Amino acid sequence: MAEDHGLTRRPTDAHDIRVLNDLQAALHDSSASLELAARDSESDPRSRLFATLAEERARLARDLKTVVLSLGGSPADDGGSILSKARRAVSDIGHALLRDESRDLDAADDSETALLRRLDAALDDPDLSDVARAAVRRARAAVGGEADDIHGLRESLDSRRDAESPLFPY
Repeated sequence: MAEDHGLTRRPTDAHDIRVLNDLQAALHDSSASLELAARDSESDPRSRLFATLAEERARLARDLKTVVLSLGGSPADDGGSILSKARRAVSDIGHALLRDESRDLDAADDSETALLRRLDAALDDPDLSDVARAAVRRARAAVGGEADDIHGLRESLDSRRDAESPLFPY
């Protein structure tokens, strides 16, 4: 059996560590999208909501990091996935050229939707241990309703933008 940090790991631990590290990166991705939306929001209440959710995602990532360490693993990098780093770089360029709250909200909503899919896939994983499953279940419970709130904000902003459009039928 593999040795890591002086602890003996079971084969399921390696699988749990991989899944939890993947989710930790997804939570960091979500936090980064929410921070961007908070920074660029034209509404103080929305900005505070996004900042609070970004902090919550970072806390959930730290919780998963703690579980990974307890399993004897090495936690994922706190910067998120490579793909999300590339997306953030492109987004930062777009943001520098044109500030668009709607685009930031779309990115946050898409990130939350992707995060929920990853959490649900982990919960459906038959090889996940009870310890890892409990940690994922806690994260899923925390993210679920909040992701619905973000989606609702996105739809509300889209509706408002449509209603303000000169092409909107009266």
